[in-house]
Amino acid sequence: MGRKPKTISARKRDLQAEKDAKMEEAVHAYHKESTLVAVKKISISAIANRFNVSYSTLWRRLQGVPSIAAFNASKRHLVPAEEKVLLEFVEEQARRGNPLTHPEMAKKVNAILQL
Repeated sequence: MGRKPKTISARKRDLQAEKDAKMEEAVHAYHKESTLVAVKKISISAIANRFNVSYSTLWRRLQGVPSIAAFNASKRHLVPAEEKVLLEFVEEQARRGNPLTHPEMAKKVNAILQL
């Protein structure tokens, strides 16, 4: 069987993950270079330009502000593995011609959360 094409949201999620990885590299590089060069402080803008990331976002990360993805992950009710199992169950029910309604899906989610 062929592979399903990625949805737009999945492509956006992958792109954001790449940006987050670049930002983490920039934060790591800033910390590493600022400890190596005690006499001359490395500028945030130089690091931002080198890694091609936003200066303001890099500055916020250095101040300890979490990324949007990290913040949203803290609000999740289900872990990714539980989401995957739920999604597979919902898709299977739909393939069988018995799609779940929102209340039925809410019952399943609540059952998973109570485990």
